[in-house]
Amino acid sequence: MSRTQRLANWALALGLPVLLLAWIEGCASGLIALRAALDTVEAPAIRRHDADLGWVSLPNLALPDFWGPGRDLHTNTRGFRGRREVAPELPPGRFRVVCSGDSFAFGEGVGDDATWCHRLSVLDPRVEAVNLGQSGYGVDQAFLRYREQTSDLEVGLHVLSFIGPDLTRAGSDDFHGFAKPVFRLEGDALVLTGVPVPRVLPTVRRFLSGLADELRTVQFVRRGTKKLFGKRRPDPQEIFARLGPTLRRIFAEADALARSRDSETLFVYLPLQSEIHEDGRWRGFVRDSFARSGLPFVDLTEALRALPEDEAQLVFLQTGDAAGHYAERGNAWAAQVLEPLLRSRVDAALARPVP
Repeated sequence: MSRTQRLANWALALGLPVLLLAWIEGCASGLIALRAALDTVEAPAIRRHDADLGWVSLPNLALPDFWGPGRDLHTNTRGFRGRREVAPELPPGRFRVVCSGDSFAFGEGVGDDATWCHRLSVLDPRVEAVNLGQSGYGVDQAFLRYREQTSDLEVGLHVLSFIGPDLTRAGSDDFHGFAKPVFRLEGDALVLTGVPVPRVLPTVRRFLSGLADELRTVQFVRRGTKKLFGKRRPDPQEIFARLGPTLRRIFAEADALARSRDSETLFVYLPLQSEIHEDGRWRGFVRDSFARSGLPFVDLTEALRALPEDEAQLVFLQTGDAAGHYAERGNAWAAQVLEPLLRSRVDAALARPVP
């Protein structure tokens, strides 16, 4: 047997097990990816397409233990979070607070009665709290939902809450495969584009996206192309310059809309877990914008940082699909910080003589 033949035999003997192992690893990776992708579409459907907003919660949801024992998820006939129905008018002695925002307002990961919005009504029984929060919303959609779905309601205060990423979402017509409308600023006027919002196939998109995300080959290619051709991360100042004027106009119109309905608005910045120790990229912009505008605004970041380190961490869910959102303790903390700001408004509103 020649030397070349011996080397070929050795290469074959060593190469076959390696190829077999690679094949087994590839199959396992594919099965894991398939399982993960299926998990994204097997969860109960809790939202539907909406031509004006992109998506909203399904009405009349009743999902006990949705996020774990005792952490139920309900919506009323309007699709608002919770079991309570909302009548247009309020009885004497009551004050309605409408909470809008993203998943932090919706109460991702906690039961209906544990959301900070609901707890406002527990801390002050005179308050009827209405939760318009919706997972994935940008600040633009939060404003739109309030504008479109509360025009028939008697509202005392609109609490428009947001986290830093909600501001970036306002500049995009897509959120994880779900189409959404976008405001464009033309002169001083906000112009809504992308409506009616096109109906997409979120189940198919979520499946394919989940499958691609789990495949090792895809991950390898993405890492390689990112190193070779990756785009420079946008500078925060560039983002502020591009989106800032539109965001400021959204805030101004939200306040003006409330006033036109004989109501008020309170804008609330909700800190993320990462902001316990350092500011997010949007915090400085937000504080500066509201300082200049004079609109009613509260930033909960300093209240979070005032907590002992271990208590601050417990504000947030640490595990599960909703990790990073406010835990029951975190929702209770947010409500306790906000309630004194509401109390004076409730006192003043209820002290006014009834016409």
